[in-house]
Amino acid sequence: LCLLVLGGLDSFAGAVHLIKQKRRRPLFASHYVSSLKSLQSNLIEGIEKEFDREVEHFQYRVTSRKNKHTRFPFKNQESSHRARSFMFLSYAAVAAATRGLSDIYICENGVLSLNVPISDARKGTRSTRHAHPLFLQYFNQFINALYGRTFSVQNPFQFWTKGREAKLLEKTGLYPLIKDTVTCWGYPNQTLQYPNSNHCGYCIPCIVRRVSVKAAGLAAYDDQYVVDVFNLNGDAKEKHTRNIEDLIYFCRSFMTLSNTELIYRYPELVMADIGTNNGSEDGISKAISVYRKFAKQVLAVADDRHDVPLPLASSHANLTSLHPSQN
Repeated sequence: LCLLVLGGLDSFAGAVHLIKQKRRRPLFASHYVSSLKSLQSNLIEGIEKEFDREVEHFQYRVTSRKNKHTRFPFKNQESSHRARSFMFLSYAAVAAATRGLSDIYICENGVLSLNVPISDARKGTRSTRHAHPLFLQYFNQFINALYGRTFSVQNPFQFWTKGREAKLLEKTGLYPLIKDTVTCWGYPNQTLQYPNSNHCGYCIPCIVRRVSVKAAGLAAYDDQYVVDVFNLNGDAKEKHTRNIEDLIYFCRSFMTLSNTELIYRYPELVMADIGTNNGSEDGISKAISVYRKFAKQVLAVADDRHDVPLPLASSHANLTSLHPSQN
């Protein structure tokens, strides 16, 4: 088994989850930037100490930095992170093929793996799909054809909340290391300006992490967040309020609408059924259940703070008009 351990809470919990399952010969693969290399090593050392066993861990780095002497120079520099999951999984595939392994795991909680757009402004390519089941299925088909053998690319947390992952860590002695994991979308370029935190606090991954760790009762072991989106004042910057406003509106939908209404409003939920072996409960219902649990956690935190900004009606008018009872 080859598992991507990238320094986030999800992959850290994934490593613990797989070792607790007593999977043989786990190979942990990590891509690193900046200080993430030592952070990843510390997490692996924590796992080895907790379970009293050595694990094989290799780290690699790819950079888009221009090199005048390279044989194949880039004509244009790609500044986005759109292809990073493809790169991460490609290295994992090479490592797995070299070692004769067939299972490749990438760990991401159900909310951000499916990543249903929380507003119209985030539809299509405006939302990342780095662990989406359709992407994983296509990547699986690609490496099977490339290597002429069968791999199994999986996300064991497709139907887990991040809070459930945190509770998994609580059952071990590793939960104090939650603060050393990195979730922020802005790491490291944006977070370098923060001397005492690796988390901006206002990007979607930061909000999901903060709410989930709090729901697990482990907030005391979390990193601090530069911006407290649940306690903003009236002159807060738009970039600090936009995500939490959209997310609260989105979560209220999941707490008030039926499954049928949710699928009508958020058709991306249908994609949750790809590549799953569901038994009596289909992937769509499981995905909706995950989102409902998360929505309840978000609104519980928001209700504790009476000054949380309300969603802007104008930014969601087009979504409101899609309610099936109004058409």
